[in-house]
Amino acid sequence: MDRIEFLEQISEIKNLIENVGGIIVSETVSEPANRDEVEQLEKAYHVCFPEDFVYYLTNVAAEVDIHWSFSRDVMQTTIKAIPSFLNRFNAIYSGSLMWSLKTLASNIEYFTRFNPNGVVLRESCTVTEENELIGTLAICEVPCGDEIRMNLAAPTESKPIFYLGHDNPDGSLIQLAPSFDAYVTQLLGLALVGSEIEQQLAFISESRDGLDSKSKNALLWIDYLKKFNK
Repeated sequence: MDRIEFLEQISEIKNLIENVGGIIVSETVSEPANRDEVEQLEKAYHVCFPEDFVYYLTNVAAEVDIHWSFSRDVMQTTIKAIPSFLNRFNAIYSGSLMWSLKTLASNIEYFTRFNPNGVVLRESCTVTEENELIGTLAICEVPCGDEIRMNLAAPTESKPIFYLGHDNPDGSLIQLAPSFDAYVTQLLGLALVGSEIEQQLAFISESRDGLDSKSKNALLWIDYLKKFNK
């Protein structure tokens, strides 16, 4: 996906959300970073970022902060329109996509606190409660205080993206995508449906190892948005 295609999809999502009564809270898409900036950050972190993440930073944008929200009335209307999987406990009320080279630069000490000896690769891509921060990179913070993280310790070329809850009773960590590119692509296909995990669970598929914009629930959600744009 190049920058033009990315911007076109953001524009389409903006229209979809506004036409059902939603509000675009932020719409930041900066210019791309240059490769030197990324390499300096990699040296500071003592890691190599996966190629797809570097591509987005250097070809799409150094910083993205897209956020939309529904009022309570619009949220209730959505629940009534898609009762097959929505209710007041998993209501869709917002959406977002964020990453920032600047924020990463300010979080180096946070990363090295859990990785004083560098990133130690795991035997599998699994992140558990015991090793949840070791070898993982916080891409962004969710408004509720949770985090979206990249598993740099996975022994694969692609680095999985997962959701880290700050108060998960069962200690579970939920994979959102097998790679950063898949994470962005699937979120765009879902109109950036909420960053909070309770909004995303209905769209997570084991067969896709995370968010699935082609799932039954996803198609119902997108059909609901598109019917106001005809």
